[in-house]
Amino acid sequence: MKNLIKLQLPIIVFLMFPLSALACNSVDEIKTNINGRSESVSSDARRDVKRFGVRIGCEGNTFKADVRAINAEVVQGGNNLEIFFQYSGNYQREKFDVPCVETAEENRFITGTYRLTLQTSLLATPKVVDERIENFGEVSDPNHDSNIFAKLAARQLITNACGFNVTGL
Repeated sequence: MKNLIKLQLPIIVFLMFPLSALACNSVDEIKTNINGRSESVSSDARRDVKRFGVRIGCEGNTFKADVRAINAEVVQGGNNLEIFFQYSGNYQREKFDVPCVETAEENRFITGTYRLTLQTSLLATPKVVDERIENFGEVSDPNHDSNIFAKLAARQLITNACGFNVTGL
């Protein structure tokens, strides 16, 4: 009887892990948690400027993107789960020069479609198979900072909405 109890405990814990690993447990719940959700990311890429070892100011850029998700869709096929949604929002880049004053600002309206494909299985946490953004608005270059930060904000949005770990890409 002792051996039977030892076998039951690992099985129960093992089967519960995939369900508790995510905040969303159904296709409808994923869509509900994403639709209308907003997220923001920012980065400070300024660095100190020194002359003769003394800080005289800073130079570089700060970046910020805010996105809001609409029209989220989730398609499940086999072991894959594809999540996609349209996003819109704002992007801002501020340029700083010595003595650490803002010298230029770039503001853009950002739009696009975020797509995430996950490989799922009953016994493991989801694995990211593909992540991309497409159908860009104002700037069509996917490597432009506005689109890179839009992708980061969309990634953060889906991470916070459902607990998918997309940050390891």
